Amino acid sequence: MRIHVCLQVKRTIGIIAIAAQVVMPVASEAATPTPKRVEYRAELDHAGTVMQCAMSLAFENDPESLEMGNFRIFVVEGAKGASPTTGYSLQIGQMKIEDSLPAGMTRTSLAKVAFISPSYNTAGEMQTTEMPDGGLGQVTLNDQSPLDLIGAFEMGNYDLSFVTREGTEQRRYHIDKGPSVDVMQKFMNCVRVLKR
Repeated sequence: MRIHVCLQVKRTIGIIAIAAQVVMPVASEAATPTPKRVEYRAELDHAGTVMQCAMSLAFENDPESLEMGNFRIFVVEGAKGASPTTGYSLQIGQMKIEDSLPAGMTRTSLAKVAFISPSYNTAGEMQTTEMPDGGLGQVTLNDQSPLDLIGAFEMGNYDLSFVTREGTEQRRYHIDKGPSVDVMQKFMNCVRVLKR
């Protein structure tokens, strides 16, 4: 499965991102699904003066479900001497089908999101905000939070929790596999280049 990650940033800003695209069933908090297939990929892109580092995750749990999601962790380089901004964005929506093939996604408006793992929980740690990509996410300037968030993502034992604006039920799905050593190394090499 090929995943396309689109990041829009100003030409003067470097960005590191971890992205995830997911296909998942409707589920309540009490019935957290674990995907049957998980695939990670690292990406590096130079667009003029802007460098983008990304690690994509694709997984599928129930082929008959049309609910989809996109997840992206990012670290945006701050101005000279300033701390970077770290955060993530989550998009949820319904898959569009044309001629029996996927043709995009109709987004669902989200009211709350959270990244939850045994070692780190973003609830109360990060500020919730709407993202330029249309998703809802959380950001922080805390120096420790980026290490905790990316470390938990790498371990591959975490839940993505959300509440839609149309409902009050907290829903989540579970990821139980992290990226390979090769994928993680490519991403970290990109991070090191960005920090020079």
